[in-house]
Amino acid sequence: MSSTKRGGRGRTRRRGRRRPKLTWSGFWRGLGGVVHDAGPRYGSLFGSLFLLVAVVGLLGAGSSLQQNTELRAHGGRTDAVVVRVERVHHTGYRGGSWNEYWPVTRQTVDGETFEASLRRYAVHDDTYRRGEHVTVLYDTHHHRTVALASDEARDRLVGRVRGRIVLGGSMLVVLAVCLPIDIRRTVAKRRAGRRPKPAGTARRRVR
Repeated sequence: MSSTKRGGRGRTRRRGRRRPKLTWSGFWRGLGGVVHDAGPRYGSLFGSLFLLVAVVGLLGAGSSLQQNTELRAHGGRTDAVVVRVERVHHTGYRGGSWNEYWPVTRQTVDGETFEASLRRYAVHDDTYRRGEHVTVLYDTHHHRTVALASDEARDRLVGRVRGRIVLGGSMLVVLAVCLPIDIRRTVAKRRAGRRPKPAGTARRRVR
């Protein structure tokens, strides 16, 4: 007997397969499977990337903080004026954007008047004002090595160092969890690919 039924006009009607209903439990099970399969690989990838970003950022922020500390201990102080505020616009890979501002100061040390661009103290808001009078630190042996003397400027440097340390520590934890799993699975796949096929097996021809 035929499994199809003929209608009044002679057309055959086929019953379509019903799609399974999507439930929250099924969704979370599917998401859990994706995380279980791809999570270690992506965790290792992004963990390594952001760890590199944290290390590079820590080197820069740590250098700025060290310079500020040394100038506070062994440098001189003088009054300066902000002659202009430099601005750089950044665009993120997801379309986000932000601005970066830092002051250019003019100071006189031992009769020499010069300007210093203090990008190490860049911020994301309009903290600095043109014409503002500030106190700066300078190297007594190299006058053009200048840093801001305010506690607020130093606190920002300390905050950057701490932020990079927290980011780097978090990524180390991610790598400690994901990297061994990723390596174990990669090794297992390679071993499975090198196993000889049983005798008598043949490849199926694709029609």
